[in-house]
Amino acid sequence: MKKIIGILSIVLIFVSLISCNKPTPSKFNDELMSILNSADSEYNSFYSHIEQFSNNDKKSSISQKIKVGIEQMEKKKEKINGLKVPKGGEELKNTCLDYVNIMINSMKEFISEKELSKSQYDRAVKNMENNEEKLNNVNEKIIDEQENFAEKKGFEFKEIPQKK
Repeated sequence: MKKIIGILSIVLIFVSLISCNKPTPSKFNDELMSILNSADSEYNSFYSHIEQFSNNDKKSSISQKIKVGIEQMEKKKEKINGLKVPKGGEELKNTCLDYVNIMINSMKEFISEKELSKSQYDRAVKNMENNEEKLNNVNEKIIDEQENFAEKKGFEFKEIPQKK
């Protein structure tokens, strides 16, 4: 009898360890949304910085800030790619990657070996504004996929009050 209890204990511990390694759908969702919120915050900060230069000729300093911003966004992609994805979560993950890629592409428009000319800068701003619409569309897709994922996995979203 002691052998059976010992074996059952080992099996139970083994099963517990295996199940600890699996990502829970809600944890996956929370981590993914945390990364996206951070990316949004950085992108909005970048966007505000760009707007400050709209009437300023010192556009050469933008390139360095953009390179740093792109590096940060690439790290966000690495974090997303590093998440353990539960079954059925791959599409949500890929849509979130699309979202971050749109941000990166918007930022790349402002990189130039030389100082940006006024026409290059204006074109980059226009493309950034166009990408805002793409971001909004992908954001809607993320929300839909997130709701479908939650429904399939049996968890609900709770409204978290925004800090003011």
